[in-house]
Amino acid sequence: MTSSLKPTFGVYIHFPFCRTRCGYCDFPTEACARVPQRRYTEAVLAELSRRAAQYEGLALASIYVGGGTPSLWDPHGLARVVSAALAAFELTPEGPEVTVEVNPGDVTRARLGRLLAAGVNRLSVGVQAMDDATLRRLQRRHSAAQARAAVDLARRAGFNNISCDIILGLPGQQVADHLAQLERLMELGPDHVSAYALTLSEQSPLYRRLGWREVEPDLQVEMLQAGRELLASQGLEQYEVSNFAPASRRSLHNALYWRGAPYLGLGAHAHSALPTGPATRRGVNPETRRYLGGACERWEQVSTEDSRFEALFLGLRTTDGVQRAAFARRFGDDPAQRYASGLGPLSHAGLLTVGERSIAPTAAGIWLADELAVKLTMSG
Repeated sequence: MTSSLKPTFGVYIHFPFCRTRCGYCDFPTEACARVPQRRYTEAVLAELSRRAAQYEGLALASIYVGGGTPSLWDPHGLARVVSAALAAFELTPEGPEVTVEVNPGDVTRARLGRLLAAGVNRLSVGVQAMDDATLRRLQRRHSAAQARAAVDLARRAGFNNISCDIILGLPGQQVADHLAQLERLMELGPDHVSAYALTLSEQSPLYRRLGWREVEPDLQVEMLQAGRELLASQGLEQYEVSNFAPASRRSLHNALYWRGAPYLGLGAHAHSALPTGPATRRGVNPETRRYLGGACERWEQVSTEDSRFEALFLGLRTTDGVQRAAFARRFGDDPAQRYASGLGPLSHAGLLTVGERSIAPTAAGIWLADELAVKLTMSG
């Protein structure tokens, strides 16, 4: 069933299992020699059945299957979960964007065919680097040749919406090195690129065992800016700090997060959000063992003050910025008026623009979204 009038939401489905953990990874994942395929599929289906009513009155705009390594999920089980989610909710008229993250080394023609048959219409390929030496440094288990082959196979299978991830800011990496990686990546013809600066928690193996540290902020910004220019020359415009695409290929799922829309998180460790007026209810699922044992999500109330700050910093991460009318509808006042004393200096400094419809970061300000949100909050 489709709906053209209802507010939209997204479903995120977390698959926490990997063959090995990458050295930089700080996501809720676990290396697992034998994935409990059937148990996990049944647990996610049971959670979907139990929680679908919480999102009644909303239209499903996107499904995103992330991890972990979702390309390790038994294709039949993954198809059952995607099909059940599509059947459980009213859909947007254009139909949901359905994305699955894949590791290049797991891509086969048969698996791609099953994903298409299940309704998947977008792939997010974890390329991360375009040469084997860098991939080994990142402790990835695929090669550059496998990344190229995966994208080629996906095209030939019928996928026409492919996003590729790449990591920048490795120790010793310079701007020219990052640009060389992007140039090789663009040879694959991706429809969307996510270029993430390397972040390392103190618990990550690369930090603890090898002593890796993140590059200096100024060098990181140089890489980001140079990469933005290169991608723009290829028709992929920046629309969020780390994301680049033509307008028709922007990630619908991530856009829901950035504008503060509701989302349902299914699977171990998954998060959910339900805005309740100016405040937000946020759910967190248990870790894998307890999830498989039937434990339910834990809910907490996020205050209006914290929800307002979140709306600011998420909006300022995007080139569209904070939409004034939407902010006013939710929080009761125009952000341009509420934060007027802070907007003046930041606008004068060339970091923000205040328009009739939005408060948006400039090309220089978009790298400073969190800091800008803090300054505006202090002024309001």
